[in-house]
Amino acid sequence: MTTTLLYCPLAIAFAQVPSLESRAVAAYADSAYYDATLTTLADLVAFRTVHVEGVANAENPEFRDMTTYLERKADELGLDFADHGEVVVVGLGQPEERLGLVTHGDVQPADPSKWAEDPFSLDGSSEPGRLVGRGAEDDKGPIATRSRTGSPSSRSWRRTRHPT
Repeated sequence: MTTTLLYCPLAIAFAQVPSLESRAVAAYADSAYYDATLTTLADLVAFRTVHVEGVANAENPEFRDMTTYLERKADELGLDFADHGEVVVVGLGQPEERLGLVTHGDVQPADPSKWAEDPFSLDGSSEPGRLVGRGAEDDKGPIATRSRTGSPSSRSWRRTRHPT
């Protein structure tokens, strides 16, 4: 067996230790938003957003319920919301050009016999140190975290500590 090592200076450049300011922002975000983000993630995992053959996701009751939840969450966080059927846009303001972070809320079917707990509930105990649930990593976790980082309240730390 031959092992090949690839030298990648770009990867090494990005592997540097974060600055003190970056670590302070991360620590603040963790202390300020951890519980709320975890609650949002648990709520999102509970939606059984498995594609049903012959039913458009935009017409699937689970997807509609999740869309309604996301609209309510956007309103709560001071974000705008637009429902385009198969796609929802959660953002800040209505500029002509927007930066978007693309995620998805559909998940693959889950065989409950292969899970320690209900796959559509966020399980923090069966695998110590991990949160397990259908879609928790791909892609409902990113939806939960991005909803917090995009909200006007998440930028208050920067405004109050680093006026520009």
